[in-house]
Amino acid sequence: MQAMVEFCKSEMSDENINFWREATSWREQAAGSTATGATATDSITGAPIVEDPEACSRARTIIETYIRIGASYQINLPGRVTSPFAVELLSIPVDIFDDAVHEIATLLRRDTFERFQMSDAAGILAAAYPELALGDAERAALVAQTELQKQLEALAVLVGCERVTVWIKGIGRNESMLYAVCSTRTPAGNAIISVPVGTGNVGQAAATGEDVITNPDEARVDTSKVTDFVTRSLLCAVLKADEGGGAFVQLINKQGKKAADGTPVAGSFTAADAAVVRETAGDNILRHSSASAALRGLLPAA
Repeated sequence: MQAMVEFCKSEMSDENINFWREATSWREQAAGSTATGATATDSITGAPIVEDPEACSRARTIIETYIRIGASYQINLPGRVTSPFAVELLSIPVDIFDDAVHEIATLLRRDTFERFQMSDAAGILAAAYPELALGDAERAALVAQTELQKQLEALAVLVGCERVTVWIKGIGRNESMLYAVCSTRTPAGNAIISVPVGTGNVGQAAATGEDVITNPDEARVDTSKVTDFVTRSLLCAVLKADEGGGAFVQLINKQGKKAADGTPVAGSFTAADAAVVRETAGDNILRHSSASAALRGLLPAA
């Protein structure tokens, strides 16, 4: 998507795509914060009220940056969409940006993207990522995801671990977020999940630009409350970490040698495993994950 972003900048219209990215990212954060069971709901739409202070603060920043009259990057929206923002908001419902996102997404799809497809930038991008030239965006995204998942599954066998996930760092105003674009243990489709940079092991790798290794003797065993998946050891290998974004491969549960009775023994990740990730699969994973994220309308294809 970086080529699309740069195209929008050249047309002096990047506020639309930046708003769309920030508002959709916020929606995921807000939905996550209300998933535990918020009791208060919006009196008009019935949507849950966001009570997380960080999410509320971020929503108000988006409003002041893109929607309020005179905003520094004011987007063009119909009055029926902007009218709720004309007054001070006492509460923030989880669907607060839905109408605005729909309007801007329609504008990007019907206007900006059509011009982008005719530009030199689109031709360069298609040459770099053949998946984009398939025409059918949904089919192209599936091709990219399939290839990426094959790479991750092969890497899991090579290193000897239970799960591999690839994360990509946002660019521009989304640089504070990390997005998991594919995992070996996720059903077909690989739903996007996101976490802030600095959160957890992969967030630490993104914040420092250095590999992060956690083994059984260094931390408690962690069991997911959502999936019951048990994490005993973890490696976050850095593929890319610079001003143009970042890509990180997260490997979970190194498999050690089996005990005499045949039961599995937890292994430990080493720096050599991170080197294997980069040297044997890094370029392909980076390429396919970038294409996958771009095709799914999430991140730049760096």
